[in-house]
Amino acid sequence: MNIALFKEVRSGENRVALTPQICSQLIKMGHQVFVEKGAGDAAHFSDQAYTQAGAKVMQEGDLLGGGNIFVQINVPTADRIAKLPEGSIWISLLYHRTETEVVKALNSKKLQQYHSMRFPAFHALKAWMCSVLKPTLRVIARYWKALRSWIRFFHCS
Repeated sequence: MNIALFKEVRSGENRVALTPQICSQLIKMGHQVFVEKGAGDAAHFSDQAYTQAGAKVMQEGDLLGGGNIFVQINVPTADRIAKLPEGSIWISLLYHRTETEVVKALNSKKLQQYHSMRFPAFHALKAWMCSVLKPTLRVIARYWKALRSWIRFFHCS
């Protein structure tokens, strides 16, 4: 997949959706990452840091032609939505109840939309399941095995 990171346009926004470290991990997974020139400046990540991570830094116009997945912290502007290729994926802080016009515009372009806060929650749940639930189930299974042998020994049904 080709992942494109946009520069934030909302004033006062100091975050960036992908850090150079995350870009490096995505590239190791086999994805191509394209970054809009200056996307990480407000978050103190230089274009050179993205380039060293393996991402390709380019202007917004070139970015639109290269991506299947488009990532940004804030919702896209109407101009940006109009430029996005039909059928691609948009990931940002997208609130479907308060940003109804944006959601309608994305739907009209047949764009799949994902709220970025859902992804960390999924990873947190997976981490909890692996660290807490799985060992607990192992202990329960071990005791169940012992209990079954006692039931067989005493011929209880």
